Amino acid sequence: MAVTIKNIADACNVSRGTVDRALNNRGKINPEKKELILAKAKELGYKPNYIARSLKRGKTNTIGIIVFNLYNEFFSSLINSMEEKAKEKDYHIDLALTHYDKDTEKKCVESMIRRQVDGLILCSVNNKKDYSSWLQKFNIPVVSLANKISNKIPYISVDDRRAMKDATQYVADKGYDRIIYISPPLAYEDTHNIYALKQRFEGFSQVNMEHESIIIESKDYIRELETINILEYKTAILCTSDIYALEVLNYLKEKKIKIPSQVGVMGFDNINMLKYIEPHLTTVSYPIEQIGAIAIDSISQAIENGNKIQNMVITHEIIIGESL
Repeated sequence: MAVTIKNIADACNVSRGTVDRALNNRGKINPEKKELILAKAKELGYKPNYIARSLKRGKTNTIGIIVFNLYNEFFSSLINSMEEKAKEKDYHIDLALTHYDKDTEKKCVESMIRRQVDGLILCSVNNKKDYSSWLQKFNIPVVSLANKISNKIPYISVDDRRAMKDATQYVADKGYDRIIYISPPLAYEDTHNIYALKQRFEGFSQVNMEHESIIIESKDYIRELETINILEYKTAILCTSDIYALEVLNYLKEKKIKIPSQVGVMGFDNINMLKYIEPHLTTVSYPIEQIGAIAIDSISQAIENGNKIQNMVITHEIIIGESL
């Protein structure tokens, strides 16, 4: 039979209110008495009844997190940082994956609302005006990462446009005449929210190259690379994700093309696995762990204190490797 607060109160000869204050670390209580109660709870094998606690407080201490998938290390690192920060704040996370499907995303939101999450963090593929209004009607804090949903939904990210403009200028300053720009999600601009990738493309477009750049939007970007004489000019391949850049590195190695003396490569995100790659990839640092922690911190304060969540722009950095 489960041990209750009453059992602990009887064993310690105190009131149930005193036990509740000790177990939940709130209110005034004698330190010695608190230590006695905690020790007795441990001895009896007390386990908190989170359902009852949720009903009493009107919240579940759960934050819903919806991302695209976990194939890209970017998202697994993001989830890991948010889970660690949530644990510090005594919150649990409810995770769902959309696989870039807009209808699936809405179903995930509806499911989490039914499970009474206290707040939502979204990497969204939806951005229509009615979607933003729909999210707001649930009257819980919502934060968007990776893709901005609307001006009415708080957004935490780097300045993607500035970051890619800086990356492109860095490549140009290295003496490359032409850039092959790889960004497969651009093919979905008319149907999906690709706000971050559109911002990056605008940043890229602001830098003039000596020769016309080549834009690759296909998911078969390696096949398209095969149709290009990449040695015609001094060329660098700039990718909007480290995942694409790693595939490009493999392709160039298979073709016996020397990196960076013949072709340069640059990525974006600075995912953890890059430390195992040779040559070390030049990339843009997207502070994933910091953004995840800030998102949890912001939404937990909104849940507990009603604080308004502010848009935040986190500083990026060019990580100099050996691939340019």
